[in-house]
Amino acid sequence: MPVITGSVAFLEKNIDLFRNTITSHLRIKTLRNLLILIAVTLLQLAIAPESSAVEEPAFEFDSRFLRGNGSNVNVSHFEHSNLLTEGRYQLSVWLNEKEPFDQEVNVVNGPDEEPVLCFSETAVQQWGVRFGALPDQALLEQQREQQCLQVEVLIPNAKAAVDVAALRVDVSIPQLYLGQVRRGYISPTDWDNGITAGFLGYTANAFNSRPDTGDSSTRYSANLAAGFNIGAWRLRHNANVQGGDETGYESINTYAQRDVVPLKAQFTAGEYFTPGDQFDSVPFRGVQLTSDDQMLPESERGFAPVVRGIANSNAVVTVRQSDTVIYETSVPPGEFVINDLYATSYAGDLEVTVTEADGSERRFTVPFSSVVQLLRPGASRFSATLGQYRDTETGSGPMFGQATYRRGINNIITMYGGATLAEQYGSAVVGAAVSTPVGALSTDATLSRVQDVLMTSGERETLSGESYRISYSKQLDASKTNLSLAAYRFSSDEYLDFADYAQLESRNDSFDSIRREQHRFQVSISQPLGSYGNLGVSGISRSWWDERDDTTTFQVNYSRAFNWGSLSLSANRDLSNNEPDDGNGADTRYLATVSFPIGHGARSPRLSLSSSFEDSDNYQMRTSMTGVVGERDQGSYQLYATHTANVGASAREYGGSLQWNTPVAALGTSASVGDTSSQYSASISGTVLAHSGGLVFSPERGETMALIKAEGAEGASLRSSRGPVVNDQGYALAATLTPYRYNRLNLDTSTLDASIELSATGQDVVPTRGAIVAVEYPTDNGMPLLIRVTNNQQIPFASSVIDPLSGEMLTMVGQGGVIYVRGDYDVLDVDLGQGTSCQIQLPNIEALPVDERGYRSIELPCSGAGQLHSIAGS
Repeated sequence: MPVITGSVAFLEKNIDLFRNTITSHLRIKTLRNLLILIAVTLLQLAIAPESSAVEEPAFEFDSRFLRGNGSNVNVSHFEHSNLLTEGRYQLSVWLNEKEPFDQEVNVVNGPDEEPVLCFSETAVQQWGVRFGALPDQALLEQQREQQCLQVEVLIPNAKAAVDVAALRVDVSIPQLYLGQVRRGYISPTDWDNGITAGFLGYTANAFNSRPDTGDSSTRYSANLAAGFNIGAWRLRHNANVQGGDETGYESINTYAQRDVVPLKAQFTAGEYFTPGDQFDSVPFRGVQLTSDDQMLPESERGFAPVVRGIANSNAVVTVRQSDTVIYETSVPPGEFVINDLYATSYAGDLEVTVTEADGSERRFTVPFSSVVQLLRPGASRFSATLGQYRDTETGSGPMFGQATYRRGINNIITMYGGATLAEQYGSAVVGAAVSTPVGALSTDATLSRVQDVLMTSGERETLSGESYRISYSKQLDASKTNLSLAAYRFSSDEYLDFADYAQLESRNDSFDSIRREQHRFQVSISQPLGSYGNLGVSGISRSWWDERDDTTTFQVNYSRAFNWGSLSLSANRDLSNNEPDDGNGADTRYLATVSFPIGHGARSPRLSLSSSFEDSDNYQMRTSMTGVVGERDQGSYQLYATHTANVGASAREYGGSLQWNTPVAALGTSASVGDTSSQYSASISGTVLAHSGGLVFSPERGETMALIKAEGAEGASLRSSRGPVVNDQGYALAATLTPYRYNRLNLDTSTLDASIELSATGQDVVPTRGAIVAVEYPTDNGMPLLIRVTNNQQIPFASSVIDPLSGEMLTMVGQGGVIYVRGDYDVLDVDLGQGTSCQIQLPNIEALPVDERGYRSIELPCSGAGQLHSIAGS
């Protein structure tokens, strides 16, 4: 019994595998003869040695139990528990029985025709393997060049076992060769710079207004984003075009950009913008080198504290934030360090639980609050810019240089600083961000000095000033109150940031013509109310050194979801000169919205009723209905009606809009008719790509793209998109990829003709920023053919069907002598066993009728006998 019980799991996996293989290739309805094979296997397992329950034996299927001349058939393909053929597999990789990695594994044939597992360098690095600790560095470099890392050969005492039925690989690696696992890491060797190609992204609008009195007006506008990729370089030009009553072409910027991989940074030359983390961002014309956070794995972005502790045994460490588990891992006895937490939010202390092997638990808290300046311990960010300021009016400005740097010192402190220098201008900032148990705090001081400043009196003076800033963030765990941002800034009278100075210089303005900020205070607070909804407050107050009005704006909002829909309430108040009692100085507006679906189902339209008002004489009532249409939700619509009252006068307006993603462009139209005017608009947006194979259109607009080639698969759509489909040249364009991350591209082939078959419907790509990666889906063109062998009594069940030209096994003979094959073949060989075969001569199958399943059927004999051609890979 132990032998049989221990072998049942193996048998179950092989039954499923064998059944799936047979049915997918042969389309047979019953598996009578297969059951005979299973019965024989079970009998062999029952009489196997006791050790077979522990170690997998070398099974043999006795073909003499097959009827007819089946005793000659070669069934050696099924003697191994995990039948693997060459190809790429998406598998779940379990390392030392810990959390899995979803990775692609390449299977190739080894020297003895045994399947070999090839892992990418990225995959092995994700496991935390220390390449420098491996004993055979020459072999490592050789396998790197071959892009095939064989862990069992490369790492001493390592093992890799495949469970095909579970789509799982169990990898065992000694702890000696493992370091820190970098969650989310993707090796730059797997980044794809893409192909040489050019593109134009566009959004064009036409708007017509027809008042009841006066002339109608028409306006046209277009936003253009042109680009050309060559190697790792990205050439870009962005512009706006106006037409109609006002015409003009406005260039936004033109630049060249590329990755600097060793520095995890972007190099830019041309017209661009400086970073805005320490100084205010300004447009420039020149060169820039700046850190790019997207090149880092998610576990190294932003700020998250390092968690340290001690385990007394093999323990499980669980990290929770706001009662949600955000990290869990097993650790050996001794000190442990967790330094790859994802930056899940800006606040919320971390509760760490250490569960020992005996079930005992220890808990401790790691304070966690963050502001934007905070970095992980040891992490750094930098930027360096050299160029000329680009004034929006004059197009020129002073030459300048700017540099910034941030460094995470430890869990508590991040230091940062920077400087901006021009001919007559200089400024420097120094600051620190601190994470404390009572919240995260950052504070900095910026000093500026400007020479030869034109004053209102006509004299020129040297001005020196300073600006101080403090920011605070904290979540109160007891009440879940999230003070996500509270910031205050004070600037002295003579302080000038670089943008103010550049405007003075390029426009030759006087000092008093610049609107200089004195105080700024902003706050944002959110308060979850459990099942009663969410409450939020936000606001900003600003004052100026000149006599212009101070401004204060704040908003209070409340929202709650019900099983029937949702409710939203908000109040906005604008104050001028802090005079709330002055009718001209205060403006308060209230808004209430109720929204609910009409009917049941995910695609049911949604009705919204809203009312906004300032007082009893000024209000607006609005009713709208929105929904989606199309098989892939590629269309959306909105219908609305409004009633507006303003100091005794009232007006009504009715309108609607429709958006539709066609395979080549996104189209939109809207119309409204009111008591005093009517308006109409139309829009079109998308991307057109020019490459070596021609032009490809897409309704999506983006910068990082994938050019998909699936020859003959016209009409296949992308599952993750609502628009792009494969055109009649076999191309499709996905224009919204995420750089430096795995992007899964799946093709929906449900609409394809039966004569087309794809060898794979999904692939992963890792594009660099702005890349246009080429992804090819090999297709098998040819009408599927069902052959019924007339002399099937002479043909063993499960015999191999072979292409005599290539020697490759195409399929197997099913019950009753049925063969399913796809492709254009003149002759097929059928293995009769003992090195002999018969041949099936195929006529012109194009003349055969196609049945309702999309197949052609024919009855043919398998005649003659000869020497069997070798089966490739056997």
